[in-house]
Amino acid sequence: EQQHPCTVMHVRRGDIILHRKVSYTREYLPISAYLDKLPPERKVANQSRILLMTDDQNAIDEAHEFYPDLHWYYLRRGRYRGTEGGYEEQLPTKNPIEEVVTILATLSIVQQCDGIVRSRSNLGDMMAKYIKAAHPQTGKDYYMMGFRYGKNQTRNSDKLLQQELQKVREERNTKKV
Repeated sequence: EQQHPCTVMHVRRGDIILHRKVSYTREYLPISAYLDKLPPERKVANQSRILLMTDDQNAIDEAHEFYPDLHWYYLRRGRYRGTEGGYEEQLPTKNPIEEVVTILATLSIVQQCDGIVRSRSNLGDMMAKYIKAAHPQTGKDYYMMGFRYGKNQTRNSDKLLQQELQKVREERNTKKV
């Protein structure tokens, strides 16, 4: 049986749209945007393995709701939903030691995969470097650039994302009827 590749999907949300200086450069993106960036062999139903690294519990829920046929893996840990933690409050566990251990475990685990799909973030950059070092010949970085909702809409991208997902839900429910 052919072993399908393992892909890290780094979904950075949290406080990125609240940052005063760089929020205009980043936005909340749906799981579909990350999957669209991947080649077909990395998103085969009931076979592909995707290690979902995210600071947003909503991203995990979204992955399971809209793509239940993909094999999703992620660390079980405390997470905020969207901007719930506020600006620069990335520690939902309130335990800095646990958060550091989680980051170190993440950097170790991602080396088991040979690809990463991500948008801009320092941790995403680091994960991509670790993957490339572990898989110098085969490591792939599917880096996403540009804006889905428009450069002037980044601070509203959490609301726009929810509207987009609701529209997909309604279309899905209409098809069932």
